[in-house]
Amino acid sequence: MASPTATRKNNARGYWHSALSVVQYASKERMKNIALNELIGIDSIYQQLKYRIAARRMDSKPFPHSLISGPSGTGKTQLAESLAGELGYYFSDYEAAVFKNREQIIQTLKQDTDKAASQGKKLLLFIDEIHGFRSKGLQETFYYPMTEWRINLSNGDMEFHPFTLVAATTMRHMLDPAFRNRFDIKLELSRYSKKDISLIISLHLLKRDIQFDMKAVALLSGYCLGIPRDAIKYLEAVIDISLSSGSKIVSVDAVKKFVEIQGLDSEGLTCVHRKYLQLLNNATHPMAIHTLSGVLQLDEGVVKYEIEPVLVEKGMIEINRGRILTAFGKSHLKR
Repeated sequence: MASPTATRKNNARGYWHSALSVVQYASKERMKNIALNELIGIDSIYQQLKYRIAARRMDSKPFPHSLISGPSGTGKTQLAESLAGELGYYFSDYEAAVFKNREQIIQTLKQDTDKAASQGKKLLLFIDEIHGFRSKGLQETFYYPMTEWRINLSNGDMEFHPFTLVAATTMRHMLDPAFRNRFDIKLELSRYSKKDISLIISLHLLKRDIQFDMKAVALLSGYCLGIPRDAIKYLEAVIDISLSSGSKIVSVDAVKKFVEIQGLDSEGLTCVHRKYLQLLNNATHPMAIHTLSGVLQLDEGVVKYEIEPVLVEKGMIEINRGRILTAFGKSHLKR
């Protein structure tokens, strides 16, 4: 008779073929040529894209410029790469931070559109963290190339082969409205369900041929705040805890030990999240972001875009003219 662990492992393996690609959301070693309809958790996005893709296969127009928003670690780069594969476009990707001036952007556009054309393809240019173009001038560099396929220089116009710009951001509001509006398609990735996170963890373990208890996987998934990248990062620590104790099986005990070491609470919140909540709990009036960041000794951007979003989503805080703790936030602190 098969052991419970072996049985759970075999049951999980049944998901492998249909959900193979989900592992790539949590790994920098992304797979090539993953079809959009194979990506897990993007059904609504796929519905938005499929008819635009079908139309582009029937004419010579480039795919519309697209903006992908969502938390870090939710698969924005993989989505862009899968879209390029679906369209048969040449794919190139960059971090916005590498572009220091207008000339670098123009040079990259010319170089990559020419390279794509030399292969008989259109270019899908992916720029991650595009809010890193803090200068309005860097964003404006794209205006004419995105619509006219050219840009005016001091010595005349430079022309580009038609291309598609796909940009990703965790801070969509930081883009100039005029730049934002040049993206015809706007997509939003959100945090993953515990079920999908469990699947990601299971598949990662299967890929590495590591035995595991499905109860341990389910337990760990509840601490990842819906972020696949964090799920894999946490899993690696749990595997190390298991190995250091002489076990080759990822167990519930190993997960509990990890949670204790990390100081995570029942909602997956860190000590920084709880310190934030405690500050609001002790306050006699709504707190300003600059006050909170000062006490926490964190940059305002870190507090606003990394700490607060999950607390708002969980209904623990409300933000209006200041930050206040909700009834649920107060009850959570008492646990």
